[in-house]
Amino acid sequence: MPADTAVVPPGHKVTVINPTANGHVNVVSSGALIMDYGRNGNWRLTNAQFEAALARRSASAVVILQDEMIVALKQSNDLGDFFAYWTAARAKGISAVWVLPLRASEQTSIISSIHSAGYGVHASAPDGACFVEVHKPDGSVVVGMPGASLQPK
Repeated sequence: MPADTAVVPPGHKVTVINPTANGHVNVVSSGALIMDYGRNGNWRLTNAQFEAALARRSASAVVILQDEMIVALKQSNDLGDFFAYWTAARAKGISAVWVLPLRASEQTSIISSIHSAGYGVHASAPDGACFVEVHKPDGSVVVGMPGASLQPK
């Protein structure tokens, strides 16, 4: 069987979250909040959507930060404000795991900034998958990050 193939046992359902072009916040069936800044989204608007979602429910978050968005943050000189927001969010008790898909996972300064803000960070799977849910026949849901944990260098 090829390495990029999986066999799903009968009665199981697998949901894979991939990065998207546009920024958004949504809740997946496991209850996790998925926050994807998109490729060149308005990070402040996405943060406002995230805060509105948190006001309705308390949940762990998966934050997806793509390479194109990192470039946009650097070009607009917003990187400092961006990570100041997340450092303050962590101080308020907001928990999140970050995913840097594909080329973004090579951004060592970003990995360090995420860790400095108090969060863990993972690479995506080679195909870009950022988060996986496995729904079992007994109703339980197992979640996981398909990519390796990234540590500051």
